Amino acid sequence: MQTDVTDSNRDEYAAFCERVPVPLFARPYWLDAVCPDGWGAFIARRGGQVVGAMPYHSVRRVGRRFMLQPELTQFLGLYVDYSLTSDSHYRRRSLFRECAADIIGQIAGCHFAYAQIAFHHTCTDWLPFHWAGYRETTRYTYLLPDISSPDGLIASFHPSKRAHLRAAATGGLAADTAMAAGDFLDFHSRCLSLKGARPTYRRDTFERIASVMSGRGQCAVVAVRGRDGAVQSAVFVVWDDASAYQLMSCTDPSSASTGASTLAVMEAIRHCSAHTRAYDFEGSMMRDVEYSYSKYGTVQRPYIYLEKFSSLAVEVGLRLLRKV
Repeated sequence: MQTDVTDSNRDEYAAFCERVPVPLFARPYWLDAVCPDGWGAFIARRGGQVVGAMPYHSVRRVGRRFMLQPELTQFLGLYVDYSLTSDSHYRRRSLFRECAADIIGQIAGCHFAYAQIAFHHTCTDWLPFHWAGYRETTRYTYLLPDISSPDGLIASFHPSKRAHLRAAATGGLAADTAMAAGDFLDFHSRCLSLKGARPTYRRDTFERIASVMSGRGQCAVVAVRGRDGAVQSAVFVVWDDASAYQLMSCTDPSSASTGASTLAVMEAIRHCSAHTRAYDFEGSMMRDVEYSYSKYGTVQRPYIYLEKFSSLAVEVGLRLLRKV
């Protein structure tokens, strides 16, 4: 895969992020980690002032340009400086759509064979993209909006999750944050292998994320160990001032009934409560995963996922080649 970005506007975007509350995954330091040579930003201006921006990740495949979500990055999306307008719903919506129309034109000018955009769950308006021919799929994430009192959250857990926590206590399981990121990665890969699966991310991407976020004091590995000291379950979590994100989790299949996975999540929530306000499980469209996340007393939040092919022929060809 060859990265491909022109006119990235990175400096303007970084300045924009200093004054607009842009979520973690759209921050320049995150983008540097997940696509160090392959990200840029579309910029919408009004009277020479930056009023909106959308980061993007551009790559080349089979000789064509693609705009794709980076690895381990739930969303990017479009962000608008609403301080430049009134609190009127109409004015805010108008500013968003003005910025969206400008950026949609810039995307079109890049002649992507395929464009993919995932929005943060707080963005609910995709009509400008609908009018421009994008297809929308509603996806879901699951979050705890307030983790300031983590012990109080347990009462809202499904009885089965509370039973898991009791089983973990009875079994002498304990959680800590001493596991190194590299050891977590090895454990995650081993757990997947035992299930006949493989990682969907590149090791160097994870290592850059761990390095950048550890240097900023914005990540942790929460591991649950048995009495013998062996790791049974682990969670890798990252955060900013607004929310924590459960980026990756894994449990040894032989420990599926010990309560280790629930204890790992609970202790990750407890750890993050000292650093941020919310906890986002990052959602899943998989039935079993959704079923589990919903049992933590979470709130379901829809988020917008958009796609556009440059033509029907390109779509058919790329799908036949399994490139999207």
